[in-house]
Amino acid sequence: MNDLRWWLSSERVVLGAASQAHIAPAVIELTGGTISALYPLDGFCLPVAAAAERHVHYGDKLIAPAFINAHTHLALGFLRGAPLQQATLGNMVESYFFDIEQRMSKEDVYAFSLMGAYDSLLAGVGLVYDHYYAAEQVAQAIA
Repeated sequence: MNDLRWWLSSERVVLGAASQAHIAPAVIELTGGTISALYPLDGFCLPVAAAAERHVHYGDKLIAPAFINAHTHLALGFLRGAPLQQATLGNMVESYFFDIEQRMSKEDVYAFSLMGAYDSLLAGVGLVYDHYYAAEQVAQAIA
């Protein structure tokens, strides 16, 4: 296990539980990729041993936990904004989505899942649970 410590800091860090969350200047200490401590930014000094380790200060950029999307179909993100007037007249799942999915190759699923993964990251989503047929291609896209 990697025990390297590093620090992220900002004038704006989301702190506290969801019901009591607030934004304050803070330093987040990470050890081996896990949050190990939080410190107020004011007066914080890096340990002397930190010379070989990392500190990244993000100024006034917000540091916040990532969102979780517990039900997504990454490979279908390319349909966002598609005209659906005809599809909504009947059983949309069977007449629209199933029809499109039957025409998609595994390579299409991979490419569209990759696009969906990037879209998720840009929206602040750090964890997805994807519900899709070609699970191997989706897994390769988000790995």
